[in-house]
Amino acid sequence: MIVSGEAGAQTKEHCKQLGAAAYFEKPVDFDALKACLSQVVKTRLHTPRSEVRVRLRVTIKLRGKDARGNGFEESATTENLSLSGFLCSCMTDIPVHSIIDIYMTATGHDEYIGKAEIVHADGKLAPPHRYGCRFTEKTGPWVLQ
Repeated sequence: MIVSGEAGAQTKEHCKQLGAAAYFEKPVDFDALKACLSQVVKTRLHTPRSEVRVRLRVTIKLRGKDARGNGFEESATTENLSLSGFLCSCMTDIPVHSIIDIYMTATGHDEYIGKAEIVHADGKLAPPHRYGCRFTEKTGPWVLQ
């Protein structure tokens, strides 16, 4: 939940896109805030995240072994990212717990960032597949420092 002195639909929408359950402008209507908190507690099974995630599209390259053991190399775009990982989609079927090499491609050439483990996979039936990736090793620059 966000409480802010900044009014405006654009700020409110941006906060909701980042995952805010609600947005309240100052001066705060405490009855509405209390009702909203009560509703969120009743309806959400929230697991707190250890890091802030940012919705940001960054072009990266993934290299590793696919589900059949064949080598692959594919460009992907992040959907969101944090200091220690990212969510991205790609066409290759990659098993959970696989370790893949990650490269930044924004500079016009591939710059090795490090290795990441596939910790979560969605869309296993048909591509594109969505993967949650956590760095196991970072040796190069990442978007968030």
